[in-house]
Amino acid sequence: MKSRREQLLGYLLGALDAAERREMEVELDRNPALRMEMARYQELLSRIGMDEEPEEFEPPSGLADRVCDFVAANGDQAAVAEAALSSPVHLSPVGPAQGEFTRGYSFIDMVVACSVLLVFGALLFPSINNMRLQAQRATCQYRLVQTGAALWEYAQLQPNHRYPWIPEEGKFAVAGNVPFTLRNAGFLPDRQNLICPSVIEPECRLKSEFPSVNEVEESNGAELRNCQQRMGGTYAYNMGYIRDGHLLAAMLAARENFALIADAPGDLTRPVHDGIGVNVLFEDGHSRFLRLVPGGKFLMKDNPFRNRNGYRAAGLDPNDSSLGPSEARPLPGTDESDAR
Repeated sequence: MKSRREQLLGYLLGALDAAERREMEVELDRNPALRMEMARYQELLSRIGMDEEPEEFEPPSGLADRVCDFVAANGDQAAVAEAALSSPVHLSPVGPAQGEFTRGYSFIDMVVACSVLLVFGALLFPSINNMRLQAQRATCQYRLVQTGAALWEYAQLQPNHRYPWIPEEGKFAVAGNVPFTLRNAGFLPDRQNLICPSVIEPECRLKSEFPSVNEVEESNGAELRNCQQRMGGTYAYNMGYIRDGHLLAAMLAARENFALIADAPGDLTRPVHDGIGVNVLFEDGHSRFLRLVPGGKFLMKDNPFRNRNGYRAAGLDPNDSSLGPSEARPLPGTDESDAR
């Protein structure tokens, strides 16, 4: 049985039969998250030219007859050419002709050759590095969309249409509980979608699998922090907002400027995209690459990693989006000692 995403790609590429296409159109009419995901796939397909209809060319009239006449008229020449190509080539063992001389490369020749290679390298390596950065950025954007689609699907199935909840205290009271909840509910089977290839992970332990519920509950100290980091990989997640002193999860509302996930930790201490900027996925389904300026600030008024008061904590109202890394606690004044 095809997954919903496979059916969506088949719909965009025209690979579904009539019944499957009608079923997908009905689902698109009643599912706004699916429409946002389709728009994102259309954007990706347009980048590689797969949304364009292939051009059809009609062969010139009488082409087959002219080819047959040419082969019949030049059959002998074709046979001679084929024989010449298949004949072995013998290299003459005879040395240089009388009066000729040979010499090795001089020091000047080698210097000139090395200079040419260095110039080509200086021109080529920046292009290769730029291609690498572009590929990593595209991979991060794709993984953000996959995780965002899982968040939208989860919220749609909840009675109040809220994203995964983060406890106010305890060992699960961290931003990583958002993808951890998706994983345990079956919406996020592949942890690879939580790892940005551009992030240099200082500890290889982040590359290990999701921790289990028992593993988190039985851990303390550095071991607990390791489990909390592994909950969400290298991404940062929306930490909800505070109302009447309590922490609430954000509600699905398809807002244009409401940050949902980013491919960098909230404190920006781990290098990402060579320090140029970060990818941020917004709730309406579009992603933006936010460039950093000296001092670690963004070229935008609303910093997605801080609330309106400038703190790395949960938002102050339903429309105040604040992202935190996996081990970040949304409520200020709480730390690991509270969870012991």
